[in-house]
Amino acid sequence: MDPLPEENAETPTVTSTSLLHRIQSRDREGWDRFVALYGAFIYDTCRRLGVNAADADDVVQEVFRSVTRAIGTFQKTRPGDSFRGWLYRIVQNKARDHFRRSAKQPPGIGGSDFQLTLGQVPE
Repeated sequence: MDPLPEENAETPTVTSTSLLHRIQSRDREGWDRFVALYGAFIYDTCRRLGVNAADADDVVQEVFRSVTRAIGTFQKTRPGDSFRGWLYRIVQNKARDHFRRSAKQPPGIGGSDFQLTLGQVPE
């Protein structure tokens, strides 16, 4: 079994074949290792793509769900293909989905301005 990463270890540039096999077979420890290795990478990528901090955790969860469903289809078919590149495309797609959903929703009303407006309404 692969050792767990150190606390502040960087995301690997190459994903081990054994880890891929473990997550493809739904191995719990493999998934725990995957989350530990790639969670920060996914979150940071979301933030770099413009997802705000309040929504980034939700997008990260969507990425993990998508990986869970699609991991069986991951293959290195061309030179230069990598798991990290595949994962990055999933993050990009989930960030785009987030922005599409956000654009369709009216902006939330709240905060101190709303409280002042509400205070002016007669009971």
